[in-house]
Amino acid sequence: MRDLLVRKDLLPGVIESADAGADLWELGMESLAMVGVMVAVEDEFRVEFPDEMLTRATFRSLAVITDAVMGLTHGEDRP
Repeated sequence: MRDLLVRKDLLPGVIESADAGADLWELGMESLAMVGVMVAVEDEFRVEFPDEMLTRATFRSLAVITDAVMGLTHGEDRP
């Protein structure tokens, strides 16, 4: 997940050194950046986040985003 966000130049200066469990919002992510992360993840993994997953909680950390993608690719919707 980190490589994707670095490649797409999302959250520059933050994502490169952020721990997988670090709260991205506390590190400076804003709503517009979340949309960029969402679009990049959807394109890369060919998934679509359902409306109920479009929350700060789903995009809180690299680990949570990875879990969400894993759930979507295995047919489970979970934030």
